[in-house]
Amino acid sequence: MSGGRVPLDERHELVRSISIVLARKNGAHASAYWRGMARRLLRLSMALGASREAAEAELHRLLDKVLREITQRQLAA
Repeated sequence: MSGGRVPLDERHELVRSISIVLARKNGAHASAYWRGMARRLLRLSMALGASREAAEAELHRLLDKVLREITQRQLAA
């Protein structure tokens, strides 16, 4: 990632907000939400100087963290 930018998976409010929305959606609606969000974040990361490969890897880490957040919330409930 470029100069001092906080990686997406370390942006706690982003992880939290995406996990809340995804936890409320199912199936095609959840997939459509994530695809749209991922497209926007990929473009943003690349506009800020990340290569496509680095931006995609960052999105994979973000999704992993979001899914872990959803699981933790479900286990706590």
